[in-house]
Amino acid sequence: MNKTKPWLHEPNEAVFIYKGYKCAIVRLVDMLHLCGYVAIPKGHKIYRKINIEDKYEVHGGITFDERGTDKETHEKIRLIGFHCGNSYDYIPQLALEDKYYSKYFNPENYRTIEFVTKEIHKLVDQLEITK
Repeated sequence: MNKTKPWLHEPNEAVFIYKGYKCAIVRLVDMLHLCGYVAIPKGHKIYRKINIEDKYEVHGGITFDERGTDKETHEKIRLIGFHCGNSYDYIPQLALEDKYYSKYFNPENYRTIEFVTKEIHKLVDQLEITK
């Protein structure tokens, strides 16, 4: 794998189960950074809670929180997630569009699919505690 530009070789999405939670990683095609998501089933303790954004430690905090229906099981879920396009993250598309961006932002701050997977695991581990 090209370690200097991992976004060129990583998959654009991944779906997996961790400790019974459906998890997903998706690349935003407009900026090329990754986002991580966890589906919380309706019976979970936090399914109905509001203002959970600051209650879980994950990269950049919870920035996505919506309720919906799982497309496969048709069960009600709450989808929470985070993104890796924060001001301190390297965003590949910005480097392509702005020649000065790469001058000030280090590609080593790009958050890889491995990093996002670990953050999802960390989030699920916290959800397990509040089950």
